[in-house]
Amino acid sequence: MGPKRVAVICAEDEIALTAASDGLLLGICLPVLIGNDHNIRSLAAELHLTALLDKASIVPAEEPVKVAVQMARAGEVDILLKGHMRSDQLLTAVLDRDCGLRTGRVLADIALFPMACADGSQRLVSMGDGGVNVAPDLQQKKAIIESSIETMQCLGVARPKVAILSATEAVTDRMPSTLDARILTEMAAAGAFGDAEVFGHWRSIMLCSSGRPGPKVSHIPSQATRIVLLSRTSKLATCSARASSSCKNLPMLILCWGQRRLFLFPHASSGPRIK
Repeated sequence: MGPKRVAVICAEDEIALTAASDGLLLGICLPVLIGNDHNIRSLAAELHLTALLDKASIVPAEEPVKVAVQMARAGEVDILLKGHMRSDQLLTAVLDRDCGLRTGRVLADIALFPMACADGSQRLVSMGDGGVNVAPDLQQKKAIIESSIETMQCLGVARPKVAILSATEAVTDRMPSTLDARILTEMAAAGAFGDAEVFGHWRSIMLCSSGRPGPKVSHIPSQATRIVLLSRTSKLATCSARASSSCKNLPMLILCWGQRRLFLFPHASSGPRIK
């Protein structure tokens, strides 16, 4: 498929520029650096990023977020990468009803990180929604699962396994999230999610590093090696994802799925390698 055109928004940042340079040298991206032209060039020269200065496109912009979204709408870039800026600034522009990147699909925030298995190997895990849908209803949860499955399949996981998190593994009217989990599991059994497996209402505490469920959920296959996690609330998803990543000193990437162009949200502590 070749390298992708990656727009780095507010690129006048050491980590953003170093990441863009690394991606260029690896042959996986063609950086488009958007922001203050003088500051970008000066910092790149100070960091000795010669190849980046020679080959990257630099787009001067007083409103880099607006310019980046316009370029994405026009098909001039393939991916948006958040540079030295706040996530809400990018989301506001992306979600603009007139000039944004909406497609009619539910926008889903999906975190990706490696998790250690009992045999010492690692597997890729995704978790969502972590920040866009605060209290998703049943149809939004269905859309988030579809986006999570699509994400994992694009990354080479042929048949993702989805675990729906809740505060308890027992289905009860007092916990609506467990009722949604049961419905989503039944939908999956009827083929609603295609080539994927969906298991309902896991407690987050049961998701240990080996990926095996606790003893009270024996109906969930313990041999699952790929799991997409869907939380009942965005707060739980964010905390669980960052805890799983930080405690093991592992990198985590957050991406948004469901708009015209993919955009990436490395968290504040991300270094050049993760970006």
